[in-house]
Amino acid sequence: LQVKADVDHGGFARNVDVDICAQGVTAIFGKSGAGKSSLLRLIAGLDRVPGGFVRFGHHIWQDEQAQTWVPPYKRRLGYVFQNPSLFEHLSVAGNLHYAESRAKVSGLSADKLSELGVVHLLERNIQGLSGGEKQRVAIARALTSNPDILLMDEPVSALDARGREDIVSLIEELHKSIQIPIIYVSHSLDEVARLSDQILLIRSGRIAGQGATVDMLLHPEIALEKTSVLETIIDAAVAEVDQAYGLCRLAFPGGDLWVANHDYSVGDQVRARIMARDLSLTLERQADTSIQNIVAAQITTVRESTGAQVIIELDANGCPLLAQVTRRAKDQLGLAEGKKGLRSD
Repeated sequence: LQVKADVDHGGFARNVDVDICAQGVTAIFGKSGAGKSSLLRLIAGLDRVPGGFVRFGHHIWQDEQAQTWVPPYKRRLGYVFQNPSLFEHLSVAGNLHYAESRAKVSGLSADKLSELGVVHLLERNIQGLSGGEKQRVAIARALTSNPDILLMDEPVSALDARGREDIVSLIEELHKSIQIPIIYVSHSLDEVARLSDQILLIRSGRIAGQGATVDMLLHPEIALEKTSVLETIIDAAVAEVDQAYGLCRLAFPGGDLWVANHDYSVGDQVRARIMARDLSLTLERQADTSIQNIVAAQITTVRESTGAQVIIELDANGCPLLAQVTRRAKDQLGLAEGKKGLRSD
């Protein structure tokens, strides 16, 4: 997916020229008003921006000379808004049937409806649904047209905590089961770290950074966004399940991690979030300790600070990790670039 824009349109993106990965989940991340939704609307064709260019695969949806313009309903995409915008005079089934008739498709299979968790809602009226249930129906409606790409504009920002967890968990499952790219707009670092494979950072209408999530979480602007959730992401495989203790062992290039088992099976691919504040650093392997996870790592960078805390960037056999320790501990241990030791949590 290629998007270009060189405009000044109510604060919208200027001098944007970006290729967005056409697989997995790409998060468009930035503060409120940064231009995230405007970029998504340009992709969808909801805003026709002069001089804009949008190409998906071999299909040009808008060219810079305005000679080619594909209206939204002819772009093979699904769009999930912050507010579901369902037809309240129709039942859930009626909303899905309407989407089927507009797209001229046969609709979702019974298995897919079950996966989306809407089968038991089909005969319900929209007014009687919770916010999370409405968003489930909105996602099902967006997928009804069998789109080539799914756009999601802050789909959980209007929900309460329970509804947010419900929909974020659903999107996690969709990530595994549907074979189309998802572009996910959010200003929540927690959501982005949990869901995305790539991050597109936008600031004041401009692209400020782009890359794999594991790398972009180390980007200074993202890292400083909220140090209380400073973290790294690792992709791992379940190597062992310990039913007696309710744990499972995750294997990744840097070693093994024992974590709580959430109905995982051996061979499952999972994503682990490691909070920088949860890491301790030691220069020698410790004995007689409750710490269960210890892996070897080497310091790559020490982010110097005049405050009480410093951030240590680590390399665990090619896997980047972050540790947040006191400046006093850093000085006492002599932590510096190139220092080797054991990282435990």
